[in-house]
Amino acid sequence: MSGKDATDIAERAKALRGRRDTADGTGVEPRELLADVTEVMAGVERVRSAAILQRLVENWPNTYGTWGSQDFAGALRAFEVEIRTSGRVDGKSGQSWVSAADVKHAMEHPAITD
Repeated sequence: MSGKDATDIAERAKALRGRRDTADGTGVEPRELLADVTEVMAGVERVRSAAILQRLVENWPNTYGTWGSQDFAGALRAFEVEIRTSGRVDGKSGQSWVSAADVKHAMEHPAITD
């Protein structure tokens, strides 16, 4: 197992556990990532990934406050939700975005892992 494999496994475990340690050691706040993403997407089909992460940090800083874009992308990948770049979002091309349909599918059909 490579270091990257170990990191990916650890990120998946953290995401499935639904909590992340805070950077300042003040504790953890249990959360369900996909439910939180659905909430901050507020019924919009395509939302820029940066906007979702910003809203997660604003709403639940003890859980997501230390996350960067790579942390967010890795946590979504653990649920087999990809950040997309094709198509248009917010009237612009080339934006990174998340599909509400992908998140809903991941919630309804959890990935089976070894």
